[in-house]
Amino acid sequence: MSEPTKPAVFNGTRVIGKGATHDMLLFDGTETLASAVSRVLCIALDQGHGAISIATREHQKVIDEQLGWRGIDVARARQSGQYQSFDAETTLGEISTDGVPDIKRFEQVVDAVLQPALKTFARICIFGEMVALLWDAGQRDAAVCLEKMWNDLVVAKPVVLHCAYPHSAASDPALAHAFNKICIEHCEVLAADGSKLGLPAR
Repeated sequence: MSEPTKPAVFNGTRVIGKGATHDMLLFDGTETLASAVSRVLCIALDQGHGAISIATREHQKVIDEQLGWRGIDVARARQSGQYQSFDAETTLGEISTDGVPDIKRFEQVVDAVLQPALKTFARICIFGEMVALLWDAGQRDAAVCLEKMWNDLVVAKPVVLHCAYPHSAASDPALAHAFNKICIEHCEVLAADGSKLGLPAR
């Protein structure tokens, strides 16, 4: 198996906070993304934690299918409240003002989901790709801003966060500087198979 390609420029990740986890997954295609996301969500669900997916409709459909293949009764998990899913585009609109993530709206929307869940589950695993939507739209600074909001959240609450970007974002030399700003807002940058990319945390 060939070694995963590293981002064009990658100066390392960082320690967000003691015990805090915010990882980035680089993926190629829907199936690859869904496989990686369903794996981490399945582990959380099997361990009795809560799981939340904020994905595009196309991706969510395949994520749910692969959760089923991994033995998760998706309908039952949803009914119990252990598993929740939200449309990434709709949610991004809800947390934004004039197309830019707004910290007050972000906190209101996220807290409305997390607070009830944390009364039942000691830990919540979240997958989100709103940042990737911003990146794809050319809103690089807005994507970094949203990553910082998520970092504040994972430090404050028992949440494990996984986000994802298409591998093309990391392999374009013209976008290397902008993408490195994204990388340093994460604890780890991972290939779809879970292997680590880049340099050790700094």
